[in-house]
Amino acid sequence: MRSIEQLTTEILSLPSVSRALLADKLVESLEFDPDSTLQATWVIEAKRHRDEVRNGTVTPIPGEEALAQVKQQLLSQIETLETEELQQLQQSIQSRLAQHQTAQQAGFLQTLLASGLTQQIKYPTSQQSTERRLVEIQGKPLSETILEERR
Repeated sequence: MRSIEQLTTEILSLPSVSRALLADKLVESLEFDPDSTLQATWVIEAKRHRDEVRNGTVTPIPGEEALAQVKQQLLSQIETLETEELQQLQQSIQSRLAQHQTAQQAGFLQTLLASGLTQQIKYPTSQQSTERRLVEIQGKPLSETILEERR
C-alpha cells in the first residue's frame, strides 16, 4: 500500500480538473450529518436559479467575465477607503500572502522529501552566534593596501 506522501505526490501531478473531481469525491465520502433544512434551502435556491436561466430572466455570463466584474467592483470600493482602512487592508493582505507562501513552501519541501530528491530539510536557526573572535592581522590595514594597488 502506498503512503500518504506517495499518494499526495501522485495526486498533485494530476490535471486540475481531475484533482477537483477527486476532491469532490473525498468530501462526499466524509461522514457528517448535513442540516436538512439548510440543504433543502440550497436545493430550492439552485432550482430557482436554474429556472431563471432557462426562462431567460437571467442571462448567464462566462466565469472569466464575472471575475473581471467582481475585481473591478473591488478596485472601485478600495478607491473610496480612508488611509487607516487602506493600511488595515494592506496588513490583512500581507498576512494572507505570508500564510500562502509558507504553505506553498511547505508543500514544495514535502514534495522534495516524497520524491527522494532530498532526505532531510535543514531549517536555518533563528539564533545567531554573538560570540565572534576577532583575528588580528599584521601589517597595514587592507583598505590601505587596496588603495595603493589602484594607484
